[in-house]
Amino acid sequence: MNISLRNRWKSLDRSKSRGHRTRLTSVALVALVGTALVSCRSGDDDATSSSSTSGGGAFPVTIDHAFGSTTIDSEPQRIVTVGYNDEQALLALGIKPVGMVNQYPGEPDVNRTWPWVTGPWGGTEPTVVGSNPETTISVEKIAALEPDLILALYSSIDKDLYSTLSAIAPTVAKDPAYGDYATPWQITTKTAAKAVGREADGEKLVADIDKQFADARSAHPEFADQTAVIISVDTTPEFYAFSSEDARGRVLGSLGFKPAPAVEALMNGEFYAPISTERLDLLDVDRLVVIGNPDAAQAVRNNPGFQQLDVVKNNRVVYVNDDQAPQVGAALTASSALSLPWATSQLLAELTK
Repeated sequence: MNISLRNRWKSLDRSKSRGHRTRLTSVALVALVGTALVSCRSGDDDATSSSSTSGGGAFPVTIDHAFGSTTIDSEPQRIVTVGYNDEQALLALGIKPVGMVNQYPGEPDVNRTWPWVTGPWGGTEPTVVGSNPETTISVEKIAALEPDLILALYSSIDKDLYSTLSAIAPTVAKDPAYGDYATPWQITTKTAAKAVGREADGEKLVADIDKQFADARSAHPEFADQTAVIISVDTTPEFYAFSSEDARGRVLGSLGFKPAPAVEALMNGEFYAPISTERLDLLDVDRLVVIGNPDAAQAVRNNPGFQQLDVVKNNRVVYVNDDQAPQVGAALTASSALSLPWATSQLLAELTK
């Protein structure tokens, strides 16, 4: 497998302009919903809750989101997730959705083979109902699964698609305070937990991960005095810096690092910014994290301008793989309650060598 992280997160950006495509997909399929709702179930019935904790006493619950509010009357048993990493929030709660989107179109198994998800999935194969961040979703497949809850928390679905999905089952969209693919993992986790009646479990998950970050800051107070930037690279090489408000940038902030003002100034409201080879000096920060597979990392090391940076000369660069083991880049990109403990421990091991 040789999947470029750059292509994946650039797809996140492109998805902002694909609302028209998504609406056409949903409108074209909405006529099929009534028929599909009465079809036989097509998912593995084992892809349900794997936890003995019951949330039955918590219902009904009402959740406010970008398109209004949704009331869930009883504990859901068959959940479909259409957000980029929503299934991982459920897996962290001990729940296996019956359907999910594929973060790597063309690689249907990768979503179940990350080191941090293999145990929670336990061999279960959910139905893939579309891809994300491309936001191509099969309404017919979702309806055929007969879900009683649909989560679109870390996503870019528009109001038309939300309405279509809501005709199938109660649907919870992104938090109203954040844009597409911008809701912090803490809120995604707590919202998913509330939707399944396990608010206490969600609060504990968030508290445990926050403590992991706090422990790291306590063990490494020097981080607080250092600027850090995380970038993605490819074999060209091209350089793309992530904002401190991006999921990956937030990890560095949670570890105590400061953002680099000059890099932040390039963002213009986006979650990333390209860095030209003429302005590689902007990456001369205290700590630099490079996401890219071995060929890309080597191309970056060979770049003459990159070699001249003090952060490089002083060995303060950390290189992490994306889709190749140990897949720290993918874990940082997911930034879920399931992937963050893995990502943080792996990244800290590199930062403190």
